[in-house]
Amino acid sequence: MALSLLLSSCALAGVGVSEAGRQRCRNLAAASGPPLLGPWRELRCLPGVDQRLAAEKAQERQRREQAQQRLQADLARCRQQRQPMLTLVTELRRTRQSLADLRLEGYDPSPRPRPPDEELEARYRPEDQELDRERYEAALAAWKQAEWQRRGRWEARHRERRAVLETQQRQQLAELRRLNPSLLKGDRFEEQDVARYSHCRAQDFLRATAPLPAGVATPVPAKG
Repeated sequence: MALSLLLSSCALAGVGVSEAGRQRCRNLAAASGPPLLGPWRELRCLPGVDQRLAAEKAQERQRREQAQQRLQADLARCRQQRQPMLTLVTELRRTRQSLADLRLEGYDPSPRPRPPDEELEARYRPEDQELDRERYEAALAAWKQAEWQRRGRWEARHRERRAVLETQQRQQLAELRRLNPSLLKGDRFEEQDVARYSHCRAQDFLRATAPLPAGVATPVPAKG
């Protein structure tokens, strides 16, 4: 008897409610709590359900309008920044490659004086052998001195080149962070964002923002 009265109340409460509203209440009633209390939950849901649905639609419409405005703003900013950004990214990649190449460079010494040939020396007189050894020792000492100076000049140029490239890299990173900080994570490129801002395509920005699927609205809670 009580259930019949409750069902009758649901029918009366549903007078003037849209089919979408009644379906919303049936779905909510079926989705929560014991089945026997379904009619009671549906009865509580019916008052104002159409207004709530209308509010959800308005909220969804506003959200999509805002998303479209953000998309247009993102695309406009992307097109404005694209050329200077691509130039800067290319320069930074080139600087990093130069630094990597520089770290792999090693010093290439000049040829060392060749010592006297022992087999050939055996044919000479002892005093000639001694003279050849003295000449070799003098040449070796001169080579070592020249090589020490030559290596020092190379290391100084190497340090200077590295300092210049590292300063250049810091400046390029700072400028890229100022232009578009989303392109970097620490000092590393966010390659997906670099690609996104390289093409300035709407679908790339839509994937990045991951909007709600079509027709999905943030529910407006029922009162009471």
